[in-house]
Amino acid sequence: MISDYQRPHSTDAAGWRQLLWPIGLFILGFGLIILHQSDYFRATPGDLLDGRFNNLILEHLYRWVTGADPKLWSPGFFYPYEGTLAFSDNHFGTGLVYIAMRVLGLTPEQAFIGWFTVAPLLNFAACYYVLRATGATARGSAVGAFIFTFSFLVSAQVGHAQLSYRFAVPLAMLAWQRFIEQGQGRHFALAAIWLTVEFYCSIYIGYFLLLLMVGYFLAQAMLHKEQGHWRPLGRLIRDTRRLITAQTVGSVAITVACGIALLVLFYPYLHYSRLFAFHRDYGEVITMLPRVASYALSDQSLLWGRFTTHIRSVPMRWEHQMFFGGAAIALAVIAMACQRGRRNLAMFGAIAFIAALTLCIHGHSLYAFIYHLPLANAVRAVTRVGMVFLFPVAVLAASGFDWLASSPGKRTLKSAVAALLVVLMVVEYAAYDTHKVPLAESSQRLASLLARTPSPLPADAILFVPIRADERPFLTEDDGMRLAQATNRVTLNGYSGNWPTGYVQRDSDPCEMINDRLMGYAGFAGLDYSAYAALVKRVVVIGSDVHCAPLPALLGRTAFTGKLPESLVKRLVPSIDQVSLEKGRLRLHVTLRNNSSELLPSVSQDDHPVRFSWRFSPVSAPLPPNDGWDTRKDLAGDVKPGQSQEFDFLVDPPSATGQYRLEVNLVQETVAWFHPLGMPIATGSQTITVEADGSMQVTP
Repeated sequence: MISDYQRPHSTDAAGWRQLLWPIGLFILGFGLIILHQSDYFRATPGDLLDGRFNNLILEHLYRWVTGADPKLWSPGFFYPYEGTLAFSDNHFGTGLVYIAMRVLGLTPEQAFIGWFTVAPLLNFAACYYVLRATGATARGSAVGAFIFTFSFLVSAQVGHAQLSYRFAVPLAMLAWQRFIEQGQGRHFALAAIWLTVEFYCSIYIGYFLLLLMVGYFLAQAMLHKEQGHWRPLGRLIRDTRRLITAQTVGSVAITVACGIALLVLFYPYLHYSRLFAFHRDYGEVITMLPRVASYALSDQSLLWGRFTTHIRSVPMRWEHQMFFGGAAIALAVIAMACQRGRRNLAMFGAIAFIAALTLCIHGHSLYAFIYHLPLANAVRAVTRVGMVFLFPVAVLAASGFDWLASSPGKRTLKSAVAALLVVLMVVEYAAYDTHKVPLAESSQRLASLLARTPSPLPADAILFVPIRADERPFLTEDDGMRLAQATNRVTLNGYSGNWPTGYVQRDSDPCEMINDRLMGYAGFAGLDYSAYAALVKRVVVIGSDVHCAPLPALLGRTAFTGKLPESLVKRLVPSIDQVSLEKGRLRLHVTLRNNSSELLPSVSQDDHPVRFSWRFSPVSAPLPPNDGWDTRKDLAGDVKPGQSQEFDFLVDPPSATGQYRLEVNLVQETVAWFHPLGMPIATGSQTITVEADGSMQVTP
């Protein structure tokens, strides 16, 4: 085992009988957990948003291989932007599984279920093999592989299917452990291969695997006590450098090839992140750094959820479900109490290192020191580090089980405890509720979209599915992406881990959103007015016969970062020119005058955009200056110094009866409101009257 004790050879049955434990436990996990997650192949695991998004990316890979999509890095989402595959994970390392199932004739949703179902088999087999290769019994290895494959943490992330394929984690750690302990170059090359494979399977898991390897290396270094406190680390670094430089040609060539493969993978991400000025604000990242309480959360567990729901004050709670399970923790504790060999201690040390590095306590974390590194600042959900923690936990659990089942002294009691913990492990992991989407629901949703799609569609049509106020945000973005693939067209819709400027803005008026998005693209790509107008005219609004017209002028779109200067803000003057009724809503025409000598830019590169806000102030009891500013509308274009710019958008009327005046303000999101800095609040001259029957009038 990875602990340093020698197990008695008589404890394992010989030959094929050794496989009864891994086969039996895998069948239990597969039947009770994996098949349940897909409702026995009748539903896609996950939800309609993130789960379906992964299906769409895999389908793009299939379409690219078969020639339906001409560009690998441009799936036709967020059209006409290019490079949008680099907005999130790409599934390059696992796409062949999906492609093979599509070639066999499965629908996209069926192929996705098949792709998802293959992952646990690979994960279990790899972990079992590694545990056996490092000395665990067949029974202990099966228990450890079960934890690695079917844990709460895995079920909690079923909606993020890009994290499913983790088989390279134990294989990389086996090679890395052997390199550290034996110093053979081929093991370093193997570790590089499996690390590269994992990055291609999932960038998140690859990044966390790299942290785990660093943590394991440091833990091993600190355990060489015979040379003093810090000297072991220096010795290991020197030995590592010597071993790397003294490799055979083959090992060096393999390592260099892995480096080149990673450059090929990451170059498009680096290129497009600079092009689109992507930036993860640390304030966003810190909400998804693990807390101490995160390691106790498993809200969807039917066994433990009743207890963990009492834990409060955890932001982004759904991302913090990091409880390993009662049986896994008990077995790991037994291993650390009774089997504290150097390798077990190193595995525990690796967990402790990463946990300390990523832990957030009262808003403070050591992770802030590595956040600005090139790879680290692209990782948002650091809580997913638990997915690689499962390997050292599996190592310790297997060691703890083998000690209970194989060590001399009180054999009957220890064997009974081991058996009870295995039963608890299976029961607690199986008693977990996960999201799934029935295939019938997916089919009906697509059929409804197709029924509302005009026929025939122009060959150059750009599809757009408008948002629905009665649904979860961004679902219609996935709808548009799915419809585009089904009709072999491109779409203005888009959903991913990142998005172009303006795509977070939500508006129920389709023409407003179409013009905002294409105006943003025109500024991004440097298009002239005629090219922008031509794009607008190509858009087909699904479920509507409306034909959107381009705006009368092309607005500038200048990028900026940081807080806007007060000298600019206090010289801005908004005015409400007109308010009119339009299909039960109010169309608001606003002019914004910039009396300063500075440009008012409209594209924030650090997620602090300038936005309009409006409110309805009762005529009889006007609102205080700072109340009621809950609405938002992004500034669609720049306002040049000494000039005015007109803006036009729809707003929802007040719901309560009464007479109101419309007021308009501006805000730089999460930075400052403009009216306390000296900008006047615009007040409309018209009175908006809402009657008891819901009718509305606008009068001078």
